[in-house]
Amino acid sequence: MAKKLVTNPKSYVICDQRRVRTDGTAPIRLIVKYQHVQKVYGLDIYMTQSDFNQTKKKNIGGNYSEEKLEDLKVLKKKIEDWERKAKEKIELIKDEFNFEEFSKLLFGDKENTLFIALEAKIKELNRQGRAGYANTYQGTLNTLKVFSGGVRKRTGGKKEGSGRKIFIEGGNDIPLKHVNKSFLNKFKDWYIGQVKKSGNTYSPTTFGIYCRNIRVVLNEAIGDHKIATHPFAGNNGFKIPGGRKRKLALKLEEVGKIMNAKLPLKTSPDRYRDYWIFLYLAGGMNVTDMAELIYGDIDSEKISYIRKKTALKEMQDPKFISIPLTQEIGRLIDKWGQKPALPETYVFPILKTGMTPQEERNAIVQATKNINKHIKNISEAIGLGSNVSTYTARHSFATILKNSGVSTEAISEALGHSHVKVTDSYLKEFEITEKAKQWENLMPKKK
Repeated sequence: MAKKLVTNPKSYVICDQRRVRTDGTAPIRLIVKYQHVQKVYGLDIYMTQSDFNQTKKKNIGGNYSEEKLEDLKVLKKKIEDWERKAKEKIELIKDEFNFEEFSKLLFGDKENTLFIALEAKIKELNRQGRAGYANTYQGTLNTLKVFSGGVRKRTGGKKEGSGRKIFIEGGNDIPLKHVNKSFLNKFKDWYIGQVKKSGNTYSPTTFGIYCRNIRVVLNEAIGDHKIATHPFAGNNGFKIPGGRKRKLALKLEEVGKIMNAKLPLKTSPDRYRDYWIFLYLAGGMNVTDMAELIYGDIDSEKISYIRKKTALKEMQDPKFISIPLTQEIGRLIDKWGQKPALPETYVFPILKTGMTPQEERNAIVQATKNINKHIKNISEAIGLGSNVSTYTARHSFATILKNSGVSTEAISEALGHSHVKVTDSYLKEFEITEKAKQWENLMPKKK
């Protein structure tokens, strides 16, 4: 009788080049093989292949900055720790090895949970300097914690600006495999049913952002083989609710009223009205890109910049957006731009050199609030209502150009959209207006 072949389990770590991300990094994964079966485990570490190769050396070499070298040393230790732990767990159960027991020993019961996945995503975004996106994920995590029994707590003083911070104490974490349609429906009913101190209910738009963030971490968990599918998949999947319908684009004459509104010169209303006009004229630019403009982005004919929102995705093939330097744009820069106009100087006094990513985010959020506050007051005073905001500037730019005969493709390029379909969603209001004009042809003309 032939002797049964017994293969000892083996483990090693790879940089998985099958899933290289747009920034050039790929997930670092633990591979475990046993009796012709292979399992893959995600470690929530992302690196380029060349950086990973350096961590496999005894001493990291290469022409790295001091900061980059320290980062690589930290990642090298993390990877070595995972390799060591994996070998220790395999040794514990090698005589009766099975993957389920190995996974429990290595990761524990808390590995595949929603809170842990969101926390890892927040850390990743902060490392990339994307504080704004990290804040939306933190909001998602905080809301889920309250939903699951957590309590809002406050640190610091009672007044705004006194170091006060909100955090959530408690809350029951949710295994990723339990994030199903039933869970999401309960979460939706709870969230939409909440009432603010003002008496208003919470926004479906915000809930939609939370759902998209949850979907992102679930997709990454699928890529790391932690779960097989998620509740958003397929035609019968959970449908993320849309936002409230509201008018986003102004007509050309309405924009003219804002431009020509009489305001005291060099006051806050004058400044933030002009910032709004700049956003509108500069291709529907958003506040983040306006804040990050430097004089080196401007020449005698145009402004050229890379849109912050898509910069990371397009790192390997950056797409520059070019805006004609019109007389009015030049006037606004001359009026409010910082002096001296050195190539590395920020054009507008929103950001300061040396700010941390979170400080930059806070400054941009404050600038956005200021623009929205003053433009709403001005719009209301001249009879346009109070629903005008920085979003209105972007949508008005697109719709007014479309109305003047500019192609959707050209508008899409100016907006920096990744696909014309995104631009089409901006122009829905234009389509309805045009259809209304066309439908008038169905009625006989009065003699």
